[in-house]
Amino acid sequence: MRAFVFSLDALLAVFVFSIILASVFLFYQQEQSRVADSNTVIIASDIISALDEKKVFDSLDPTLIANNLSLYIPPNIVMSLKLQVYDDNINFQQTKQVNADIVSDHYQGKWLLIVGNITQVQNYVVVDYKVGFK
Repeated sequence: MRAFVFSLDALLAVFVFSIILASVFLFYQQEQSRVADSNTVIIASDIISALDEKKVFDSLDPTLIANNLSLYIPPNIVMSLKLQVYDDNINFQQTKQVNADIVSDHYQGKWLLIVGNITQVQNYVVVDYKVGFK
């Protein structure tokens, strides 16, 4: 009878240890995923900021923007932009797509850019960006 109780006790200990090990593994996987996700959004935001600093958006030319965008994007990331252009009176003008639209497994964000300078605004541009992994 003692051997049976000892076996049950050992089996219960292995079961509890397995549950704890699985929980730690799943928790670690979730934390690791969040870091990569937040880094992707930060990278995309930094890319938009760099392109704005270089005045790439002033041309509103999707080909020129795509060429400059490709200089900044890391090789494991894809990124698309949708530009919604408004005139200086905030009247909608047009929408322009830069790179193919990403439809699955992506993160998104928005930027509001001023084309021209703060005293002489030519256009306002709302940049909807989507970024994901290849």
